Amino acid sequence: MTDGQSSPSWIIIYDNTAHCIIRYTSDTITEVLGWSPKELIGKDVYQFVHRDDMRAIRVVHMSNVLNEKLSSMVSYRLKHKLGHFVRVATAVHYASESLVTCNTIFNPDSLLYKQWANSADECFILEEAIDHDSKLALLTMSGQPFAPMEEHLQRSLHVSKRWADVHQAEPRFYVFLDRFSSVLTVTDMDPMVTPILGGLPPTAYINMSLFQVVHPRDREVVEAQCTAVKSLFVISRVRFDWMIDPENDLHIPVEAVINGTSDCLVMVVRLVPKPVQY
Repeated sequence: MTDGQSSPSWIIIYDNTAHCIIRYTSDTITEVLGWSPKELIGKDVYQFVHRDDMRAIRVVHMSNVLNEKLSSMVSYRLKHKLGHFVRVATAVHYASESLVTCNTIFNPDSLLYKQWANSADECFILEEAIDHDSKLALLTMSGQPFAPMEEHLQRSLHVSKRWADVHQAEPRFYVFLDRFSSVLTVTDMDPMVTPILGGLPPTAYINMSLFQVVHPRDREVVEAQCTAVKSLFVISRVRFDWMIDPENDLHIPVEAVINGTSDCLVMVVRLVPKPVQY
């Protein structure tokens, strides 16, 4: 067993408000933090964040939501049920009405942490300070032109909107997949799937194989990317056509970010933006 597989990891879904209310958490969180899901759901995460990390985490949360980031990562401290704090690493994936996060114990030497940090769009760490106000540092920034890291940090955290502003969020939905199923069975589906894609209600997808909604020509690449997430612990992206009506060959191009935890695989899906000409 590799260190990536032996590192417990879990899912937390938050709402997309300033309060960051916990909507769901997978069972593995109990192994790490002692809390049961029932004890956490409905509470804001800031009740559990170390007070020295509070300011920085609020900044990151605002940036993740209002800038609608597909893949951002940060490490910070969460309170264990017994009272002590555990440093965790969180990969954040913004969906229209939710923040879907994959979490693990912070261990910069573990394969899981290294792979997430190298495949996320950006990775932040919180550095403890003498004044008890943790400082936010940008560790990695992928796919960006060369510039001083200070510029990347300011650009990443810059927010032009406010919490009170009403803005049109990009339509996205999340899908949970059984990581132990060879056909990647759907275990949960975001209700946003229906207004975005039309057709089936979210409950109709439960227990369906992911490959039933993937166009046949794209199944090989989707399977390959999901296998990479499971075996190599990377955060992956893949484009494929989502089958709306197989009988009439009706399908729509989508892009998905894929991540994985001990409990399941997670996909956050959006429509492929239309190409523009120069």
